[in-house]
Amino acid sequence: GIERTSSFGSNSGGDPSGGSSQSALAVTVRVRPFTDEELIGGEEGVCKVLGNKVVVMRLPEEEFSDILRANRSREKRYAFDHVFDQEATQQLVYRNTTKFLIRGVLDGINATCFAYGMTGSGKTHTMLGTPTEAGVMELTLRKMFREIAKSREERVFEVKVSYLEIYNELIRDLLNGADDAEPLDLREDPKQGPVVTGITEVTANSVTDVIHHVRVGNKRRTCEATQANKHSSRSHAVLQVHVRQKSAIADVDMAVKVSKLSMIDLAGSERASKTKNTGLRMKEGARINRSLLALGNCINALGDKSHRGQYINYRDSKLTRLLKDSLGGNCRTTMIAHISCLRSHFEESLNTLKYANRAKNIKTTVKRNVHNVSYHITQYQNIITDLRGEVERLRARLARKESPSVAAAAAAAMATALEHGGLPPLRESAPTGLTAANEGELEQLRASVAAALADRVALRKEIAEFDDACGPQTMDLAQLNAQIAQVEQEEEEERAAARHGLFDDQDEEAAAARKAAAAERQELLGDLRSSLTTTMAGVRKNTRQRKELLRRLEDATDATADLEADIQEKDLTNSWSDNFETLFTSHNLELQNVELDAASAGNEEALRAVLEHYTRLESQSRLQERIIAEQQRLLDGVQRQQQQRAGDTAGREGGGGRGERKGEGCDGAPGRVVEAAGAAACGVGAG
Repeated sequence: GIERTSSFGSNSGGDPSGGSSQSALAVTVRVRPFTDEELIGGEEGVCKVLGNKVVVMRLPEEEFSDILRANRSREKRYAFDHVFDQEATQQLVYRNTTKFLIRGVLDGINATCFAYGMTGSGKTHTMLGTPTEAGVMELTLRKMFREIAKSREERVFEVKVSYLEIYNELIRDLLNGADDAEPLDLREDPKQGPVVTGITEVTANSVTDVIHHVRVGNKRRTCEATQANKHSSRSHAVLQVHVRQKSAIADVDMAVKVSKLSMIDLAGSERASKTKNTGLRMKEGARINRSLLALGNCINALGDKSHRGQYINYRDSKLTRLLKDSLGGNCRTTMIAHISCLRSHFEESLNTLKYANRAKNIKTTVKRNVHNVSYHITQYQNIITDLRGEVERLRARLARKESPSVAAAAAAAMATALEHGGLPPLRESAPTGLTAANEGELEQLRASVAAALADRVALRKEIAEFDDACGPQTMDLAQLNAQIAQVEQEEEEERAAARHGLFDDQDEEAAAARKAAAAERQELLGDLRSSLTTTMAGVRKNTRQRKELLRRLEDATDATADLEADIQEKDLTNSWSDNFETLFTSHNLELQNVELDAASAGNEEALRAVLEHYTRLESQSRLQERIIAEQQRLLDGVQRQQQQRAGDTAGREGGGGRGERKGEGCDGAPGRVVEAAGAAACGVGAG
């Protein structure tokens, strides 16, 4: 069967007791949209997405030319955790792949996301994005730093970033700008797993810092143009974010959580026959295919339930050694497989789906990475200094009326303990009611929620109006495609008639008429294709604008969800709970009204399109009836003429015989045989 149970959200935080738990590798598939050249060239698509879970590959016709394969199924179906069609946005991919990993990373659980697929299938676009549309890397880090900012008063975070590439089985540091930098070694650490010795690690305080380092590293990454991809990545890029956190309240015994978030943009598999590579490019492709083959072998071995528990060979490639923990160790892993709909890429896309389907069976053992640190007595003075600094911060917050009363209680408890030379107890949970948030904070939160909800509704209305305005252009595109198909079909029919010798080559007038008609068709076809190119440019522009609107809507939706999560974490009185509930309810109703209006407008547009189509069919039917009636009239005239000619012939034969025998014409008058025969008294004038 194709049933697939989603692993997203499962084991998101590991075992609460701190032990280990099983986590299935989450596998998603993204279908690359057609490029402008492929659309103009009329490339055929061989795959489709059903819902958001199943992808269907339609086998090419030549697969069934063999009689032994005639009864085979013409489709192959694969089910995954999520399948993204050609219209999927970066936000949608992020929300269904890496967003679920962030909470675990901030709780001491390792996580990995890697993009897999053939060359030119859109892996780098998914992971890195564009200057106008952020990729999965940036969106994930943006969310992670937002979560860190929310917890800075309770936890102390240290974030370090490293960025490397594996090029021709050599590890290069992309954050080291030295021209004479040597390749790095990959070592096995009993506690940390695979470690790259000498890698540059930079401290990052915001997502802007990380993105800056990523862009600097991308300029040093090896990329070259090939026949299959103008911006082909010739190396595997690995971004690793190390997070270390501890409690903001110093103590003699501290629990330190460490985790690692790895985001990997793999180079694509390629065939030399399609990339047309030679020399160095061919050697690079061979190395890339070798490392990806080693990765595929590991996926096959890990996904084979009958061989579970046996030795897995990770040492065939540095890529598999680096991904050892991600595939079979202490890590939660997401795989984004990329395929192309093109018929010419059928084999590569099918192989990618096979590997991704096998990867669904891989399970990893997840546990928190927590280190207990006991400070020596010589560190007590530093601890007391940190606690006094915490007291001052709490007093400052209390003076600005930005902290709840529990902060004042905590500050007083710390001050009392420090005055008596002892260490304060750990912070207790906040009491219920409005003691957890004052009126000013709630009013500010309510204003933020109202603004976010209003922005969301306004964007949805803007998208509906935009779709309504773009509807006629989409219909024009469909009509132009239909007209071009009709003209091309007429040309094909005329060529087929010429091949079968249905035209009289001796009739120069008819040949000249056919030549003039062919020239008119070519001119019409050129005009239609020119109009199609212009219309397609407008449609592509509208598509980009709509994607931008959808991205803004998704950002507004995420902001609303974050605010709602903040509200749920607060202890509110019944009146404030009802207030927020009313606010969200009214917003949902307003949003439903917008959706209904958009659906109604869409139905009206569809009905208008159906009516126009029906009108065209009706006019074509009337034209066909007139043509058929005219042809029938002509056929009837021809038949009558043939019957009259047949009667004339019979009359001539009969009249001539009687004249010879009796010497009289057909009207009985003697001596008029020649005149009667010439007049053919059977109605030749009517004939």
